[in-house]
Amino acid sequence: MKIDKDSEEYKAAWELEVWKRAEEAKFKTHLKQIELKTIEDVTKDWKMKEEKRDLELASQMSGLENLEKKMRAKVQELQKREQKIIQLEDELKHKINEV
Repeated sequence: MKIDKDSEEYKAAWELEVWKRAEEAKFKTHLKQIELKTIEDVTKDWKMKEEKRDLELASQMSGLENLEKKMRAKVQELQKREQKIIQLEDELKHKINEV
């Protein structure tokens, strides 16, 4: 069977095939745009969440550092009290021995 390229059926089939390929190309381009937009949105959302986590971490670290400073200050205060008590006990022992 020989194909007549000048026939109306051949021309219609050819035009249909060209149209089909053009529509497929448009559809693929559209899908690619959707994909890129989705990737962009997900990346933006991820970056925002990451920044929020970084801020929360910095806040928590700051709070822990402040707590640690307070604890160190309290430890020093308690050590000074203990030394003062020891000193007073020694003075008391010395006075008892004198009497």
